[in-house]
Amino acid sequence: MTQSLRRGRASDANLAASMAAECFQGLPDGYSQYDLVHLVENNGKEIGVGPAAMAHYRFLVIRWTQDRDWREPGERPVVFLRVDRTAEERSLSEARVRQLEYELNEAGLLTWTDRGDYHRSGTRDAQGRILFANGVDLSPGAVMLPKLLEIDARRRGELKERAGLRARISRLKGYVKPRLARAIEDGLADPDNAGWRNGVKLLSIRTRAKTPLERLKDVAGQLSSLEDTLNGFVNTDAHDKENHGAGCGKARKTCGRTRKATDAPAENYRPIYTTRDSKTDKSVTSTQPCEQSTASSGKTDAPCGAKSSLETVDGRKKTDAKGRGGTARRMSSSDSVCDGPEPTGGPASSPQGRAMAAGRRPDTRRQVSGTKT
Repeated sequence: MTQSLRRGRASDANLAASMAAECFQGLPDGYSQYDLVHLVENNGKEIGVGPAAMAHYRFLVIRWTQDRDWREPGERPVVFLRVDRTAEERSLSEARVRQLEYELNEAGLLTWTDRGDYHRSGTRDAQGRILFANGVDLSPGAVMLPKLLEIDARRRGELKERAGLRARISRLKGYVKPRLARAIEDGLADPDNAGWRNGVKLLSIRTRAKTPLERLKDVAGQLSSLEDTLNGFVNTDAHDKENHGAGCGKARKTCGRTRKATDAPAENYRPIYTTRDSKTDKSVTSTQPCEQSTASSGKTDAPCGAKSSLETVDGRKKTDAKGRGGTARRMSSSDSVCDGPEPTGGPASSPQGRAMAAGRRPDTRRQVSGTKT
């Protein structure tokens, strides 16, 4: 193990880290040691640092360095905690601690300033300034900050590009799948053809977070070519083309619906009920074909646009005494919207007549009269 440790300290990576430590002049303005730890954790895979080494680097930086070690001129962030104490603090073996330090040294994040016998020691004054220290020098990581920022920017750009490609592939699948099925159904595309079989396979490909970027670009390009081919002989209406790529419906079931030839003409629709919105004071009217309404009601003499049997005389919903909306009175078959008001003095002018006309049982108790005996 001692021989392996000496090979690590005499390696080219350690020599480069030692030269970087001599160039340390403190962290740039606007950055702290916490930013450095986050950059190492976010880009550890790119610089060759595993999760265990990241955790060890965080332990050394956060627990055993101070802000003045990274800011003040002439100071250097050196951790002089002994190896056995470090192993005890992290619940690791001493050999494992050395392995993690060697991994961080290979990545260029630390070097050593041990004595000849690899003994680590040091002391701080009352203000926390390091008087002398022999141990793990973390200053190469600060010198490496510009490189880490460049790696992080490139990684974020790739993530953004990957997210855009995955969204584009999903959109193309939703556009191509129904048109390819229609083309096969109409006989425009042969499912036994190798090209069309490849198109069907493309629709079954699932893009994941770990899918290589080049593979995503290849799938998106093939789907775009298939889209151009389908647009060449599949007729799509103008509404569908206008909404392509705008996300009209999750399953695209409502995109591009055209009016059927069997639909009733627009002039043959009439309102079947009318309500009034109390907030906007606008009438909300539901319509249905005249043929359907006349067939269901059995009437043939009611013209289109006449008031429905569910509509009140003044066009408003009938309300009770408390102001709550009730159901409009259904007009009888003998009523006509063209008739004028009912003359007074007839059967319907009395309470009993109005009750019978409304379909209610008359209150006969009011007709019982007598004299006191």
